[in-house]
Amino acid sequence: MVGPMDFTTNDEIGLLIAGHERPPVILCQWHHPYYQRLLEHDLGMGKAMDVYMWSLHITGREKVHPAIWQAVDRLEAEHGIVCRPFRKKDLHAEVARFVKLYNTVLERNWGFVPLTEEEVYHYAKDLKPILDENWAMFAERKDTGEISAAR
Repeated sequence: MVGPMDFTTNDEIGLLIAGHERPPVILCQWHHPYYQRLLEHDLGMGKAMDVYMWSLHITGREKVHPAIWQAVDRLEAEHGIVCRPFRKKDLHAEVARFVKLYNTVLERNWGFVPLTEEEVYHYAKDLKPILDENWAMFAERKDTGEISAAR
């Protein structure tokens, strides 16, 4: 058995074994602490690999080292790369860009199953009402609008 997980590794996977004091986060697994005992001790199952939960806390943005902002400013001037927020009004095109990048970046991950544009559009449509366009950013070539991932 592989799990707990949703339908693919593109969705929520793994058993939460630490961090129960934190509230559940959208698109992350959350299980009661006793699940680990049930699976490992009562059913004799074992871990295949570690999976980590993400957490992001942004404070003190003004304290970011100025070199970071200078590097971002140089990206456009020197390389034609611009950083911009996700655009909800252009959802289909943004989803296509995301799917291309996502599948390229993650193709070598354990258990990876490529996403289709239809799957991501379904997720995006469901999340659109709560999506803050500043949560997701694209870095793309100014002249072509192409995004790419370094390998």
